[in-house]
Amino acid sequence: MNGQHTNRRRAPRLLALCCGIAAAAAVHAATGFNVTPEQFGQIKQGMSRSEVLQALGKPAGERQYGNRAGVTWVYNLLSFGRRNVHIDFDVEGRVVATSTRGDRSGN
Repeated sequence: MNGQHTNRRRAPRLLALCCGIAAAAAVHAATGFNVTPEQFGQIKQGMSRSEVLQALGKPAGERQYGNRAGVTWVYNLLSFGRRNVHIDFDVEGRVVATSTRGDRSGN
């Protein structure tokens, strides 16, 4: 009987821990880094950096390629394996191109 009582006390703690982890994951997704295909579809040529930030949140990374004058923001694309979204900006901070790169298999 004592073992059952201990398990009943642990269950609420375990549930609270699981809820906390799920909430943290939701906040992480809502603040950027990871985007859905639908969110990525909102990005159009000519958008400003602030418009992209508003639509997608903070990027997972920023790259400067030697052959381009502007920067490229990188996001993780959800539900497509290990795929990244690349958003290329010109020197004035406007979107000039978008692309996806990486493994489509989901492995």
